[in-house]
Formats: sequence, C-alpha cells, structure tokens
Amino acid sequence: MPKLSKIRAKYNVYLKFCLFITYFFLIVFYSKVSSSNNFLECIDDIPISADFKENMQECFNFDSDTGKISLAEAITSMKPSNIIAYYLGILPSFGWNVKEVSKKESFIIFNRDQDVLKISIRLIEDEKFIIYFNFLSLIK
Repeated sequence: MPKLSKIRAKYNVYLKFCLFITYFFLIVFYSKVSSSNNFLECIDDIPISADFKENMQECFNFDSDTGKISLAEAITSMKPSNIIAYYLGILPSFGWNVKEVSKKESFIIFNRDQDVLKISIRLIEDEKFIIYFNFLSLIK
C-alpha cells in the first residue's frame, strides 16, 4: 500500500504540473489574441487596432521565387505617437524585433527572420491619418 500511495502522489504532482503548464500557455495565447482585435487582410499576420480601418483597394501582394512584397493601408484618427506605441507594444509578441523608430518622421521598422516590416504614418486631413504597411519577405 505505501508504494501505491507514493505513485499516486507523484501522479498528482505530475498532473498538477501539466495542468499548470497548459493553463499558462492558454493565458499567453489568449493575451496575444485578445490584445489585437483584428489582423490586416492584405498582410495576414499583422495586427490592427479596432480604431483602424483597412483600405482594401490599396492592397498589393507580389509573390516570386525569391520572396514576397505586400503593401497595405489603413486609416485612423489615432495620433501617430499612439500608433507607434501600439505597434511597439504588440508586434514583439508576434516575434518582430524593433530595428528603427522615428517619432519625428512617424515610422517604425521591424524585422523577423527574413521578413522586414515598415510602418509609416502620414496626415491626410484634419485629425485623420493614413498608415502604410510595407512588408518584404525573402526566401533563402
């Protein structure tokens, strides 16, 4: 009997550990998904805020044997500094590394493996901004 209770105790510890790990990964995954309401349709793994409206007429994708180029646009009334803060906060959780930030010129450059993403922001009218997403992926 004592041997059986030791086995049950080890099994209970193992089971609790597995449940904890599963719970932890679910929390991490859920926080990634819930921190962004949508993704660009044109560039499917780039999140966009609910405050952004993607302009599908300006979507451009070019695939070749050596890589992919994608261009997308979104319109928002969010200030450029808040847009930059949004992407600095969310894209690293998707594996993107910050390469360059220019708050003065309102752009950010990220890289991830063989991918490069440049996000630029321009004023188009009073309190309306356009966000340009330029994505380049090289295949090696």
